[in-house]
Amino acid sequence: MAIVALDFGNTHTVLAVWNAVSGCAEPLNWGEVGRPHPHNFLVPSLLYVRDARQPQVWVGQQVVAGALTGDRHFAHLKRALLAVGAFAPTLDGVEVGPGLAGRWFCERLLALAAQRQVVPTELCLTVPVQATERYLRWWESWLPRPWPVRWLDEATAAPWAMARRGRGAVVRPPRRRITR
Repeated sequence: MAIVALDFGNTHTVLAVWNAVSGCAEPLNWGEVGRPHPHNFLVPSLLYVRDARQPQVWVGQQVVAGALTGDRHFAHLKRALLAVGAFAPTLDGVEVGPGLAGRWFCERLLALAAQRQVVPTELCLTVPVQATERYLRWWESWLPRPWPVRWLDEATAAPWAMARRGRGAVVRPPRRRITR
C-alpha cells in the first residue's frame, strides 16, 4: 500500500510511488510497457484495442514495439479527451471514444502497478489548468474510490518537480539560444 502519483500526459505518462524515507516520489520502471532504459519510467500514452468487448488492450511501448496502427490505435489520449467532438470509432460493436480509451489506458497502468504490489492508499492526479472541470468530471465518472484522491494542477506540479532536484536548488526556466 502506497501513496501513488499518476501524471497522465499527452505523449507520456508517469506513475510514481511516494518514498516516506527520502521524502520524494520514485517513478516506477515499467519493463515492456515503458520506454527503453534509461527512460523506462516513461510510458508512451498509447493504446491499442485488441478486443473492445473484453476489453483487451496493449499500452505504451507494447504499441510502439508491435508497430500497431489503424483504427484500433489511440494516441494523444489526453488531448483527444479534452477536445470537443473527437473521433469515436466502433470496434467490436463498442463505441470507443477518447473517454473510454483514456480510461482503459489508466486502468491498465493501475492494474500493472497492482501486479507489482503497488496498490494506492491514496492517489494523486495531475490536472490541466485549461480544462480542469472537464478533466475532473472524466476521472470522477469512472475512477474507483476505495482510497482518497488528490488533485494537483499541472502548473504547480511542474515547478514543484523541478524544485525536488536538490535542496536549495533554484528553479529557473531553461535558457533558449536565439538564432538568426
